[in-house]
Amino acid sequence: MNSFQEVCLELQKADITLSDARGLLDILIQQDPNLELYLGTNARIVKDPNFERGIVKILKRKEGYLTPGETAAVSMFHKISTEAPIDA
Repeated sequence: MNSFQEVCLELQKADITLSDARGLLDILIQQDPNLELYLGTNARIVKDPNFERGIVKILKRKEGYLTPGETAAVSMFHKISTEAPIDA
């Protein structure tokens, strides 16, 4: 990714995940640290930073690294297993 325009085009793809989008925005921030204020994980545009960080960790299969705040923010998506345990 070399330009803001390329990232904008990538962000418009139908199959982009939140994790992919966060990665693209992080690339832009690395290229221009001034964008952190507008595109960073704690930018005003991010309604719930704990939710965003939590979902990204889940998508990356890093649930074990969720903070208590992130766990609470994504708890509505917690699936309780209804399968009976298999006896050995």
